[in-house]
Amino acid sequence: IQLQGGIGTRLLAGLLETGIAGYALWQVRDDRGTELPAVLTGLRDRVYGMGPEGAVRIKAIQGQLRVRYEWDFGVSARPQGHIFVAAINFLVHKPNNRLP
Repeated sequence: IQLQGGIGTRLLAGLLETGIAGYALWQVRDDRGTELPAVLTGLRDRVYGMGPEGAVRIKAIQGQLRVRYEWDFGVSARPQGHIFVAAINFLVHKPNNRLP
């Protein structure tokens, strides 16, 4: 099970967004299999992560550039790491919502 979320704010009339993102992950079944090292047999991953997230609106493409960096903590049964995400979102189609 993985939960993700965050909290943030818009700045400069919505041109910028900044905030904190986080996640929690709990493995619901024990690790198993013949290729698994004996030390990991029967364990379940658990990890939490948190870090900054920001976005800037790009009017030319009716979209935004978003960047997030999160650090793992409270890690159990797996290596501790980091997550870096960069995304470009843009509007492909906007339906006409006018009532007849």
